[in-house]
Amino acid sequence: MAGRGLLVASAALILVAASAAAILWWLLRLPSPPVDPVYLWPVTVSTLAGGPARGAADGPPLASRFSDPFGIAIDPEGVTYVSDAGDNNSIRRVDQAGIVSLLAGGGDAGFIDGPPASARFRTPSGLAFDPLGRRLIVADTGNHAVRAVSLNGEVTTLAGNGTPAAEDGIGRGARFDGPLGVAVLADGSIVVADTYNDRIRRIGTDGEVSTIAGGSATGYRDGPSENALFDTPSGVAVSPEGDVLVADTGNNLVRRIDGAGNVTTVEDVAPAGAGGGWGGLYRPVGIACDDAGHLFVTDANRVVLVGRRLGAITLAGAEAGFANGVGPLARFRGPSGVALDPGGTVRVADSENHRVRQLTPAAMAGPARDVDITPVSWLNRQGGAHSRLKWPVDPQEGLHEVTATLGEARGSMEGDGRERLHTGVDVRASVGAVVRAVRDDEARRPLAATSYEGLNESLRLAEAAYVHVRVGRRGKDAVLDPGRFSMARGPSG
Repeated sequence: MAGRGLLVASAALILVAASAAAILWWLLRLPSPPVDPVYLWPVTVSTLAGGPARGAADGPPLASRFSDPFGIAIDPEGVTYVSDAGDNNSIRRVDQAGIVSLLAGGGDAGFIDGPPASARFRTPSGLAFDPLGRRLIVADTGNHAVRAVSLNGEVTTLAGNGTPAAEDGIGRGARFDGPLGVAVLADGSIVVADTYNDRIRRIGTDGEVSTIAGGSATGYRDGPSENALFDTPSGVAVSPEGDVLVADTGNNLVRRIDGAGNVTTVEDVAPAGAGGGWGGLYRPVGIACDDAGHLFVTDANRVVLVGRRLGAITLAGAEAGFANGVGPLARFRGPSGVALDPGGTVRVADSENHRVRQLTPAAMAGPARDVDITPVSWLNRQGGAHSRLKWPVDPQEGLHEVTATLGEARGSMEGDGRERLHTGVDVRASVGAVVRAVRDDEARRPLAATSYEGLNESLRLAEAAYVHVRVGRRGKDAVLDPGRFSMARGPSG
C-alpha cells in the first residue's frame, strides 16, 4: 500500500509539472502587452525660443524674447502658439525652427476684438485648438473672458465681458473670475477652468455657458457635480474617453470629471508630503493628455508624467533654476502650460525663465540650443538697467541703515521651514503702514500668496521674487487700493 501511495503521489507530481509546463508554453505564445515608449524616455530638455531677459522681440530662437509665456498649444503641423502675458499681452507663434512671430495683440492691456494689430488682451493664459485646428481658444484671465483667435489673428470674444462674477448665460452675458485653463471637447464645446470661482465651466457650440462641477465653496470633495469642490483649478485637458482632467492647484491633485459630471481624484497622483519617494505634486498648473491617456503635468519646477500603469514620475526638473540637459539635470522656474506636438515632443511654457522649452526623447534630441545659465541683471521694458528704486515705506528718500546677514532660517507652523539666501532686502514696516509701490509688477502664479495667516506670509511676484509683508492692507485689514488688490477670506475668516 505504501508503494502504491508513493506511485500515485509521483504520478500526481508528474501531472502537475506537465500541466505547469503546458501553461507556461501557452503563456509564452501569447502576444506581449504593448510597451509604452513614453516609459522608455530619458528626456533631453532644450530651449525652443526665448532668452534670459524679458522682452517682446520676434525672430530667431535665441534672439527672440518673451515676457511671461504661460499657455501653449500646438497645431496639427507642429507650430507652437504661446500666450505671452506680462508686458506683452499677446499671442505669439513659434514655427518648427523656433522662429517667433506675433499672431495677435501686444503692448498695452485691453479688451478689444478685431484684427491682429488692434486686438487687445489682458494677461492671456491657457490656450487650446478647436478640433479642426483652425481656431485658437484663449483664456483671457484679466478680462474674465474666453476669446478666440483665427489663424490670421482675428480676435473675437466667445463668453464673458470683463466683469468678474460667477454667472451662467449666453456669450457675453456669462461671467467668469480669472479663468486660466481651456480645453476643447470632440464636439467643439469648450471646457474652462474658472479658477477663482473654483468651478469648471462649459461653453457650448451655441455659446451657452454652464457649470460642469464645483463652485459652492473652495475645498476638496469628490462626488456629483453639484457637490464636488475644487481649490483654484488652473489647467484642464481632455482624455481619449472624453473625460475632463483638472490640475487642481490648491489641492495639489489631478481630478477627473466624467461625462455625467461625477468628480473623482486621479489615484496615481498624491499631493506633496503624502509620503513615498516621489514626493507628489505641489501646485500643479498645466496639464495635457496624450492619445494613450497619459498625463503631463507641470508643477512648481517640474514636468511630471502620470501613466496608467506606472503611476507618477518626474520627467524633468527639480529645484528652481535654468539649465538644459537630461531629465533631472534640467531646471525650470515656474513652468505652466504644457502641450504635445505630433512627433511626441513635449513643449512647456517656462514662465519665469521667459522661454519655451521642449522635452525630447534622448534618442531624438539634437544638441542643446541654449546653454546659458548665467544670471542676468534686472532690466526695464526698454532693455536698459533700472534706475535706483525708492524705499518702499516712508521716508522714501534719505539713508536707511541695513544690517545684513547671508541667508536665514525660517520657521513654519506646517513643519516645512527652510533656509534661504536672499536676492533682496527685508524692509521693516509696522502693521498698518502704507507700503508704496516702487515698480509695477504682477502676481502671475495662480496661487501667488503663500503661508497667509502663518509666520511667513508672502506674495510671489515675477521679477521682484517675493514680498513678505501683508501688502495691500491698511490697519484692521482695510484694502489699500481696491483697484489693485482683490482680497478673499478663507473659511476661518
